[in-house]
Amino acid sequence: MADAGAQGLSGLVAVLTASNYGADRVNLMQDDVAPHCSALIIAGLPNGLSPDALARVDSCLSRGGRLSLLLDPPVDRLSADYLRPLGIAVGQGVIIETSGAGRAVGAGPENPISLVYHEHPAGIA
Repeated sequence: MADAGAQGLSGLVAVLTASNYGADRVNLMQDDVAPHCSALIIAGLPNGLSPDALARVDSCLSRGGRLSLLLDPPVDRLSADYLRPLGIAVGQGVIIETSGAGRAVGAGPENPISLVYHEHPAGIA
């Protein structure tokens, strides 16, 4: 969360904090998601999530929490199978930013930038 590098999350933490969210770390391999958590962001899953971790995500969602998954390809089969009933089909492709907006903020074409995120039952609006 404090990593300010190109792959770090400090910018996301700053935006969330400015929007009156608090940011805390959670280790889904060992810990339950705190009951007061309203939005869970999982950034990067190089090895996927274990069934126990996915059960912890389910618990958060069942309490009304929101989930944002920032997945890098290739997406593991267990994560893809978990997302399917939520209406999310995970492919093995890569999104390429063609507008140049990402490069304007120091990101490459593999980092898509959007000004609008539409509502989805499993996502953050």
